[in-house]
Amino acid sequence: VFLGDNGQGDYMVGNWMYEQFPDSVEQVFIHQVQEAHLTPFYDAYNAKALIAKRPLTFVQDWVTAAVSALRRPVPLIKPEGLKRVVEAAEKDFNEIVGWTSDEQKATE
Repeated sequence: VFLGDNGQGDYMVGNWMYEQFPDSVEQVFIHQVQEAHLTPFYDAYNAKALIAKRPLTFVQDWVTAAVSALRRPVPLIKPEGLKRVVEAAEKDFNEIVGWTSDEQKATE
């Protein structure tokens, strides 16, 4: 499993790893930190016909990735692992300071 984001070259690295070692790469999760079309190398890899068959998923956050990992036909994590990811995300979120309002925090 490879975890990255779409801010620099992680998308390319995940694709390359799958091309080179398809039997060793079970899943690539790319955290979408910017619009997908702005992802470096996005056009180059999406032009390939096999992209739809690759185990590469854009996710909005790591909780979504963990849910996806658990829901696969052969899960990549156990329910306890999902629980730990959710707890860590909640802890990190609660440590954010500088909200402009309680409404902004509730919306996020």
